Amino acid sequence: RDLFQNLTDLLVQPQEKERKEANLSMVKENRSRRTSRSMRASRQTREQELDNWWEKMDEVTQQFPNFQNQLQRKDNEVRRQKASVETQLRQMEQQQLRERDQVEAQNQRLREMERQLAQRGESSFDWIISRNEVQVTNKRLGSGGWGTVYEGRYCGCDVAVKQIHEDFASAHRLKMFQREIDMASKCRHPCLLQFIGATIDEGFPLLVTELMETSLRRLLGERPLSTGEVSIISLDVARALNYLHQKRPVPMIHRDISSANVLLWRKAGRETGIHEAQWRGKVSDYGTAKFVEQVMTQIPGCLAYSAPEARTTTQTAKIDVYSFGILLCEMCIREDPEPDRRDEQVDKMSNQALQEFVRQCLQTNPDDRPDMTEIIHKLEQFQ
Repeated sequence: RDLFQNLTDLLVQPQEKERKEANLSMVKENRSRRTSRSMRASRQTREQELDNWWEKMDEVTQQFPNFQNQLQRKDNEVRRQKASVETQLRQMEQQQLRERDQVEAQNQRLREMERQLAQRGESSFDWIISRNEVQVTNKRLGSGGWGTVYEGRYCGCDVAVKQIHEDFASAHRLKMFQREIDMASKCRHPCLLQFIGATIDEGFPLLVTELMETSLRRLLGERPLSTGEVSIISLDVARALNYLHQKRPVPMIHRDISSANVLLWRKAGRETGIHEAQWRGKVSDYGTAKFVEQVMTQIPGCLAYSAPEARTTTQTAKIDVYSFGILLCEMCIREDPEPDRRDEQVDKMSNQALQEFVRQCLQTNPDDRPDMTEIIHKLEQFQ
């Protein structure tokens, strides 16, 4: 029995060994297959990534000329803008030189007139006041492009005092301010802001005028105007402009009509007192006013009120008529003027007669606009 068992074991062991070797070989083969598949998958992934990278490189290569073209266009645009700015600066310098020459020529004429009057024992500057007679407070009433207005005192009365801020006190602006003084000293009309006097001694010049209660722009910001108020205030403005346009010996053009430059005061009723007071208007700011006979080299004040011909040298009194039409529309609809919405804003006017009147004032051709005499006659019919 033992011998039989031993013989059996001898026969079984080789078979078992063969099975184990076969199983081991199968495991190795399976592992090799898995490794091979994994390597193929990894290689395919890397190949795909490489293909994607080359595609991106192709895209960048194709876009590079576009980037170059864009950069070139930007560079050309910057060059054009630089050339345009340089041209504008040269034009501004030339304009300032022309204005300087004009102011110098005007000052020369004034000095000659002063000399001639002095020889006859007369004074040509009766509006000159001493700086010591003017007390300027810290109460600021308003400011423009180069001048600031403060409340002050002169000869015991409350007044408005206009002066150039130190930061803007260039030689050119000082000459502009002196020109405003010269303009104001030549004007006398109930519908113009009353000029009291000015200083011309050392330091920044001061222009002293009567003190008003408020401005048309501020009033429009507070409430709408009645038809009667629109008629009366616009008529005051028209009368002031008509005076300037008819001034002798040389007519004047204001060139800066706006709601900010129409100041208001209240005229009390004779019977009912202050409660029935009526707002009345006075035109202020002669900063851009010029005599008609002078060459127009400076763009008028606020562009929102400017006529189409405002940027040319062919300016007439009709430029004020255009600005007046915009002002009248603003008084009726209580909106700031917008050149791009001009027709739309005029259409908002509820008074058809005034609307048609405004359209006449806003004609593109200056010859088609009425003059201030016709405007006054028309406005008087609305009262």
